[in-house]
Amino acid sequence: MPWLDALRRPAPPGPDAGVRGPWERVIFPNHALVFTELSEALLLVGRVDEAHTLARRLLELSRTLIGRGYQAHAYRLLGETTRML
Repeated sequence: MPWLDALRRPAPPGPDAGVRGPWERVIFPNHALVFTELSEALLLVGRVDEAHTLARRLLELSRTLIGRGYQAHAYRLLGETTRML
């Protein structure tokens, strides 16, 4: 899977010095879904710290949404990443 190979490579330096990953400078129509799937992929390739950071951002974002489904995903991902740290 080409997108999975891209996750294994370090992200190129962005215009902002605080950029920590490729999700920081791309705007997606559904951030919550992308954050959920990307965090799952990061866990699969063993990048637990980045998955944990993304899960925290997903939790913050999910609090602004009407439903609670993404919030449940965020808590599950936070639990998994905390267990692996």
